[in-house]
Amino acid sequence: MNGIVTVCVRLLEFLFFIGAAGSLVVVLISGVEDLETIFQKDDAPDTPVGGDHNLR
Repeated sequence: MNGIVTVCVRLLEFLFFIGAAGSLVVVLISGVEDLETIFQKDDAPDTPVGGDHNLR
């Protein structure tokens, strides 16, 4: 019985670390994409919806 519990604990530890590593990969990819979005140059300046009319 002790051996079965030990094997189950080792399996759960392995699955936990695989999940943690997967989460780390997702966080890194999301961070890189967010940084690319933040530092991306705009192609055109922002204009109001409806054109370049001067609102007074």
